Amino acid sequence: MDKERIMKILAGIITIAGIVVLAFLILDNKAEQRKVQQVAAEDEKKTQSLEYIEMEELENQDKEKQKELKAKANGNQDILITVDGIDKSLYTTVYPGVAGLESRGTFILKDGIAPGERPEDISREEFDDLVVNGWNYAYSVSMQEDNNLENWTALLDAAIGHWNECGIGTPDVYVCSATQYQEAMDVVLQERVFGVWKIIL
Repeated sequence: MDKERIMKILAGIITIAGIVVLAFLILDNKAEQRKVQQVAAEDEKKTQSLEYIEMEELENQDKEKQKELKAKANGNQDILITVDGIDKSLYTTVYPGVAGLESRGTFILKDGIAPGERPEDISREEFDDLVVNGWNYAYSVSMQEDNNLENWTALLDAAIGHWNECGIGTPDVYVCSATQYQEAMDVVLQERVFGVWKIIL
């Protein structure tokens, strides 16, 4: 075999080897590009996912705010219901009427009388239903004609004792009329853990 022919064969082998190496490099480069694109696509998905979650949270907050503003615009805030004690109309008339407005009320337990003790009043089950559905209750004890603070304090303690025996805890609110109110009552109410007291004119 002459030298020239050997050189041609070697040149051919080198050329083929070069093409194979070049092909491997191109394929490897494309694989690397696909990896980079895949990582970029996953990152974009994550970003979009986070953006979606944030947007959803903002939309939910916006809905809550709109609901709150709508409630304020409609005057749907807690109201103080001063029906005569806890008679049946509180549960049969007032409660269903206010429920449609998404409002909650506060009703008054008076003079130690517990729900279910008199036929004309709401039952204990109705009382529990009101409380479970977000209604509040307040206490009130009538002061005798002599406006004696000691007598009123004794009546208050007896009423609280009876309500507690019936499983009705002391509420935050105490209600009294303007004619009954005396500044000295504040200390008595604070000692009995009433957080708020309202004066009805």
